[in-house]
Parts: sequence; structure tokens; C-alpha cells
Amino acid sequence: MNSNYDLNNLMATAVSEMENGQYEEAAKHFDTIVVNDGSNYKAAFYRIYCKCYVGKLGDIPNQAINLTNAFSLFLKKLENEEETEKELCIKDALEKIAEVSYHFAHNAKRTMLIAPTVGMSINRANKTMFNNCITIAKNYNVKIDEETENTLLLASKESSRTGKILIIVIAVGAIIGLLSYLFTFI
Repeated sequence: MNSNYDLNNLMATAVSEMENGQYEEAAKHFDTIVVNDGSNYKAAFYRIYCKCYVGKLGDIPNQAINLTNAFSLFLKKLENEEETEKELCIKDALEKIAEVSYHFAHNAKRTMLIAPTVGMSINRANKTMFNNCITIAKNYNVKIDEETENTLLLASKESSRTGKILIIVIAVGAIIGLLSYLFTFI
């Protein structure tokens, strides 16, 4: 499969699946597109984006690194695009990063009572990914419109709030553990 018509149809299908939350199927289709057309930077970025929604909680730190690297490559490939297309692509990519950041923050909260250290690991990876993507965007002199900037700011605040909650959960757990240890000797 390497006719432009087939790849364009597959891209449209994959984007539709991605927008409908069918991330696993979309990721497979984006994989096929990237294998057949290595220059398709959108498919390469969307493939990693979709993979952030499938997999295990323990995969999140690696997924965060992969998304950061994909974003950097995405911006590098965009250098030759016309300005309007570039701005639309960057806005879309940054919004996708914010969505993933919310997703990671949700997973960190979800695991905090069961496995607080896993939650902390997820949250740390999330904050690092988020901050690195913003730094990369600034390094490429990306203009971020106000709406996208607000979306990114809210995602950053959610991640920070999750980190604070996780620290409290770990501290309370440590205090309870210490008290129960002390009461066994009383």
C-alpha cells in the first residue's frame, strides 16, 4: 500500500478514529502510514499521541518521553510549511499535548490511593513532558494563541494540583504507618 490515494484514505480513517476515541485502531493505521510514508509528520505525531491512551500505567513515563520527542520532530518537519498551515498544526499538536497531560493527571490521581509512588512517577513524567514541550515550542519561536495558551495553562495547573494531592496522600500514609507501628508497642 503506497498509493497516495490509499494513504490519504487511511489518514482520514485514522484521524476519524482518533477523534472518536478509538486510539488503538487509529495508532495501528498511523503506524501503517508512517511505514509507507516516513515523511508524514502528522501521522508520526498522532501515532505517538494515540499510544498515550493505550497501554499500562507503568508505560506512561516512556509515553511522555516519546510524545516530547515526537513533538520536537513534528516542529522540525513543519519548518518548510506555509505559515497558516504551520500555525494550525502547532495549535492542534499543543492541544493534543494538553489533552494527554489531563489524561496522565487523571491516571496519577486514580492510582494515588493504591500505589502512591506510581502516581508520583506518572505525575513527574507528565510535568516533565509538559514543560519540555513548551520549551521546545519556545525554541522554535512558536506563536501560541491566547486560547491554546489558556488550555496549556489549565493542564499545567491540573498537573501541579495532582502533585500536591499525591504528596499529601504519601505524607498521610507515612503518618498512619508510623502511628500503627508505634501503637503495636504500646
